[in-house]
Amino acid sequence: MRSLASGANRIIGERPGARVRRVREMAHADLVNLWDVHPEARRASIRELGLVSVPVDAIKGTAVEGPPQRGGDFLPLRERRSADWRGRWQRILSANERLEVLPPIELIKFGDDFFVVDGHNRVAAALYNGQIELDAVVEELRLPGMASVRSDPGLTMAPVMEGSLDLRAAGEGRLSRTVNRPDDLEGVRRAHDLEVEMAAADEDEDTP
Repeated sequence: MRSLASGANRIIGERPGARVRRVREMAHADLVNLWDVHPEARRASIRELGLVSVPVDAIKGTAVEGPPQRGGDFLPLRERRSADWRGRWQRILSANERLEVLPPIELIKFGDDFFVVDGHNRVAAALYNGQIELDAVVEELRLPGMASVRSDPGLTMAPVMEGSLDLRAAGEGRLSRTVNRPDDLEGVRRAHDLEVEMAAADEDEDTP
C-alpha cells in the first residue's frame, strides 16, 4: 500500500503541459554525475539503508560512470533513443498511469542527495507525471564525520516484491501481454497523451 500511495501522489497546481515544458528544460543540460561533482565520494564507506521512499526532487543525477548519456530529465539523449527504448518507455508510462507497482529503483545517497544506479527511466516518468516520491533500494556513501539518516525500519521489500511477474516486467521493459482491459486502455491513452505533450515540447525547442 505504501508503494501504491507514493505512486499516486501528484504535484497539485501545475498543469501537465507546463510541467512537461519545465522538465524538458532540464534536458538541455547533461545529467549530473555523482563521481564528477563529488570525486571525494570514491573514498567513502558504504552502508545499506534498504527500501526507502525518496522524494523525486532529491534525486539529483546518475551514479553511472562514463560520458554523458542522458539529459537532466533523466531520459537518454535524443541520438540514443532506440525503438527498443521507446517501447520500454511507453510500457513504464502505461504502468504508472494504471498505478501498478513497479520495482524499486536503485540509488546511492551522498550527503542529502541521491543518484541513480538503476531506474533512470522510472525517475524520468515520475518527473513528467508529477510524482512526488519513488520507492528505492538505497546505499549510502559516508565520509568520516558525515551525518546519516536511518531508514524507516518498518519498510520491507515484501510489499513490492509480492507484485505479479507482469508488473515487475513492466518496469524492466519486458511486459508483452495483450492490452485488453478498459483500465489498461485508459492507461495507454494517458501515456500516449504525455508522449504527445513531450513531442510538442520538443518541436517548440526546435523552432527558431
